[in-house]
Amino acid sequence: MEDFDPVDVAEAQDDEMTAPFRPDQIIYSRADERGIVIFGNTTFREISGYRWEDLIGAPHKLIRHPDMPKGVFWLFWDRLKQGLPVVAYVKNRTKVGKHYWALALVAPCPGGYLSIRIRPQDSSRDQMAGIYSELRARETKENLKPERSAELFLEKLKEIGHSDYETFMRCTLDMEMNARASEIGKMERTRQEALDSILKLAEDSDGYVNRMSEGFRNVRAEPINMRILSNRMEDGGAAISSISQNYEVMAADMGQELAALNADDGQAFRHIRQTVAAGHFSLQAADLAAEAARELVSMRGELTAIGADTDGELAIIEQFANHSRNRANDSLKTIGAHAERLSETCRRLRRRINGLDVVKLMCRVESGRRKNADDALGGIIDRLAKFHLEIDRNLASLGRCAGGMTRNVRACR
Repeated sequence: MEDFDPVDVAEAQDDEMTAPFRPDQIIYSRADERGIVIFGNTTFREISGYRWEDLIGAPHKLIRHPDMPKGVFWLFWDRLKQGLPVVAYVKNRTKVGKHYWALALVAPCPGGYLSIRIRPQDSSRDQMAGIYSELRARETKENLKPERSAELFLEKLKEIGHSDYETFMRCTLDMEMNARASEIGKMERTRQEALDSILKLAEDSDGYVNRMSEGFRNVRAEPINMRILSNRMEDGGAAISSISQNYEVMAADMGQELAALNADDGQAFRHIRQTVAAGHFSLQAADLAAEAARELVSMRGELTAIGADTDGELAIIEQFANHSRNRANDSLKTIGAHAERLSETCRRLRRRINGLDVVKLMCRVESGRRKNADDALGGIIDRLAKFHLEIDRNLASLGRCAGGMTRNVRACR
């Protein structure tokens, strides 16, 4: 008698009720401002199980699964009405009652909204299915309004590590696009590596700026100590006092220039990280649109046969792709401008540190001219020399980071 592996009945039943949706497929559809389906690609028709005449002119919620929380769609429409794209996991149902999960990118377009869907990873889908089930149960039990349900959903996203919905969308699209590309053998790492490098260089830059800023804060006491020592000198130490004042003014100016790089209470790196994430999101949205367009071209024959305006639809998709690329380029320009600002600041500070070196040297010469050299003054001069060396090293490292960010921005375009 043959041996058979045990099969979980619930799992087998779930498989039977799951509509086929391959990782390499793209579902594309477009609806008007009321949510009425205007256009769909062949994949949309095949997976949904409906005929063209059933889909075109029908509300898009025709395929909505009852397991979907109302709060998720409240977030959908809240963003779309603001003219913003939205990414979310959705569970849809077919004509015969089967279901399929998708990661949907929905965005405003002329006359309504376009939607591009890909198959999500099983692990991500399962996690979201659990969250949706819990939320849907609360909606039913507590008779929650959609807006309140949306608030609870956002709270749940925070629990799993997303500070807000924007962060959730960016992280999710990035994860799913990379997983999909890896699975279907279309993994292109150049841009991803360049963006990762920008983040690392921005983080390193933030560290160099913070270390130099701390150094300038710590060195403030040295000119004061020099003046205190000069007052104890027999000849009054007027030269030392004057040198210390010059040093204090120059060091304070340099410290302020560094502080300007890290304005808004040290949020410079956070801003760069957000800008990189926004740019990456837009680039991936453009990639997804381009792939949807290619798939649509391959279906031109069937769509033309039913009188669909495939060329017009391709123009709408291309318009969205171009808009996304422009948004990505704006983000890259912002990063490039920050990198150039870092480079220019490095050049200025390196020139000014040379000025501080001259003042320090004058102090050493003046100290050497004295018959009774003060050990304390010598200690101050040695500490200044060490401080200058550290600043010079950090400036060199900061300059390399800025140059690396500029090169990686170019690689992303």
